[in-house]
Amino acid sequence: FPSHDRGEYYDELVARYGKPSTDIPMEGLRMLLFEKEGFFIGVDLVDNKAEKITYSSREKERTYLHTHDVKALLDKNIGINKKAEWTKGSLIEGTQYFRLKYGEGTEARWEMDRRILTIYTRKWRDALEARGANSANQKLKAF
Repeated sequence: FPSHDRGEYYDELVARYGKPSTDIPMEGLRMLLFEKEGFFIGVDLVDNKAEKITYSSREKERTYLHTHDVKALLDKNIGINKKAEWTKGSLIEGTQYFRLKYGEGTEARWEMDRRILTIYTRKWRDALEARGANSANQKLKAF
């Protein structure tokens, strides 16, 4: 399975997965979608670096992420801090949350019924929040 390890840059992602099937530049973010080995790999770039990665299966391929796959992907996405480790967080309505201890705000959610794993950093959450605040400000100005 692929991983974004320490937060790969666009060129590294293309070298790993090939050209993205979708590439959407947005304010503060760039959303990419790759397809590899029966899986979709969604990546959000902040400052040209992967700060969110989502793994899901293509239904027609009947390839699914299983619990052991999730563990392997989480382990691959610990990053460069060797003291870091994933700890189980809340289980809410079929979604298991994880937090990367010593990971500076990196978290993950495993949607078990949909078999989707998303790993995201604090930097991504901050960029998303800033984008939302900026959008709200634009609406106020228009009013």
